[in-house]
Amino acid sequence: MERRGISKTEIARVLTAPEQVIPVRPFRMVYQTRFVRGEPPRTYLFAQSFC
Repeated sequence: MERRGISKTEIARVLTAPEQVIPVRPFRMVYQTRFVRGEPPRTYLFAQSFC
């Protein structure tokens, strides 16, 4: 998280309100959300795997 500059708030946002949830195998889901960061603003995809 620190190396990529991702805050706990951003992770919480993905886990509580993901744009997409993908089942990858039994009992494992990937939560994805797009967000805008930086200057100039760029859109990034944040994906978090959760068991």
